[in-house]
Parts: sequence; C-alpha cells; structure tokens
Amino acid sequence: MENGKGYGLLLCSTINLTVTSRASWFIHAYPNSTDRNRIKNNILIEQTGKDKYGNPKSQKGNSVGC
Repeated sequence: MENGKGYGLLLCSTINLTVTSRASWFIHAYPNSTDRNRIKNNILIEQTGKDKYGNPKSQKGNSVGC
C-alpha cells in the first residue's frame, strides 16, 4: 500500500465486516423479529424523536449536549 493507496479498500472491508458481525450478533441475540423491530424503533426514537413511521415521539433519555 504505497502512498496510502489501498487503504480505502481496507477501510471499507473493515467497516463491512464490523457491520455484518454486529448484525449477526443482533439477530442471534434477539431471534424474534418483533423484539428486533421494537428495539430498532426505540433506538430510532431516541436518536431522532420520531418513530419508524415518522410520527413524533417523546425521547426518554437525557441530552448529552452534542
């Protein structure tokens, strides 16, 4: 990898492996798709203030000020 060439591909491969590993872990940890959807919806609400349908929902966590 001379002059940094090839690092982009390595980074993409690493990110892909990490995402795939986390997705596999999530499916293994929560085999019931209803549970997975509930958890993903709760995370989405906390991050955006909206549910997966775009409806405003109240966030329960505290703002960290970012």
